[in-house]
Amino acid sequence: MARKPKNNAPNANAQQPPRKRGLFGLIFLPFSMVFVVASYLAGSVIVSIVLEWGGMLFGLCDYDHAAHVLEQEFAYLGDNFTMTLFGISAEEAALRVIHFFQGNLVAPPPAQGHVSPQELLSMRFWSQLTANWPYYRNAVVYVLMVTGIRCVIIFLSSALFVLVGIVAAIDGLHLRELRKVSGGIEHAGVYHHAKAMVPYAVWLSPILYLAWPSAINPNVILLPGMAAFYLVVLVS
Repeated sequence: MARKPKNNAPNANAQQPPRKRGLFGLIFLPFSMVFVVASYLAGSVIVSIVLEWGGMLFGLCDYDHAAHVLEQEFAYLGDNFTMTLFGISAEEAALRVIHFFQGNLVAPPPAQGHVSPQELLSMRFWSQLTANWPYYRNAVVYVLMVTGIRCVIIFLSSALFVLVGIVAAIDGLHLRELRKVSGGIEHAGVYHHAKAMVPYAVWLSPILYLAWPSAINPNVILLPGMAAFYLVVLVS
């Protein structure tokens, strides 16, 4: 009876060792991170503009809705951040930038007078779009300024994200030591699932806050995001 030849070839299903990032990848890592952040920011701006224009076309919001959102976001900035490292308040710095863009980019309203959004449903699309184009153009400028204010709020809140991550890591290591002393079982699956959710916990709340179509207090979105970030870091 012939013996089967031994298969000395390595198993194809064996787990491959993790690849180490080369020097080329390390050099371009900051550029790739900047590209990812810029793509997320551009996507949130496009979504905000589409929602704003859709609301104006179908009568869901007024033509000055974006300007009212800017005023409310400006108030939230002044309420949550009173002073910056440059010696002036965040509200005063944002006010200077807003006045600059309003004086250079905001167009005057059309000469024929204001047309209510409800009338757009009974008139032709392109004629109304061209007649009221300054309102749509101003909406784009206001959306960009709202996005800028929200980026400032997220940037000033990033220190709290770092602090929450440090506290969660300390608490998680402390709980791990308690499990080791008491004979607890470490579940690798729980660790891997929690580790995979860390980037989503970091990026989800800022992206949702940037693309939100109406004025909203940043604490309503950012604080639950920080709580989710704390939980996933604690578990992992």
